Amino acid sequence: MKVKPIDVVTSARKLIGTPYQHQGRLPGIACDCIGLAILVCRDLGLGDFDFNAYSRSPDGSLVREIEKVCTPLAKVTEGSLVIFAMRKFPQHCAIASLSETKDFNIIHAYQNSKAVREHQLIPWWQEKIHSVYALPNIDYSGAKEFSCPII
Repeated sequence: MKVKPIDVVTSARKLIGTPYQHQGRLPGIACDCIGLAILVCRDLGLGDFDFNAYSRSPDGSLVREIEKVCTPLAKVTEGSLVIFAMRKFPQHCAIASLSETKDFNIIHAYQNSKAVREHQLIPWWQEKIHSVYALPNIDYSGAKEFSCPII
């Protein structure tokens, strides 16, 4: 059975409320942004690509590690891994989701929110999109795409 994007979103939503902690990997206890994607992949049996050779100060290593196991996508797609450049380097990531009203959201562990949260992919976040990736072994055919341009 192929894993579908909605399975990724469902798995990520199970982690909503997990407290933010740099390099956290414990569902319900501690999670950071890439930890969310890693925990989702573990939950769905997509592989374990965990890495922890990154600091709180971004240096571009996040994308290099993600590119070892994920493939680039042209658009934000439900269940995809969205990378954000908050400052000079890409340093944050989230899982793209759809709300009940079909608006695009992101699910992410964000230090400012102090936990894993889901909220709308508003223009402020859209402007920070650096790249988008397909998680390993996901069938994205037929998944809803967001028309936001990737910078």
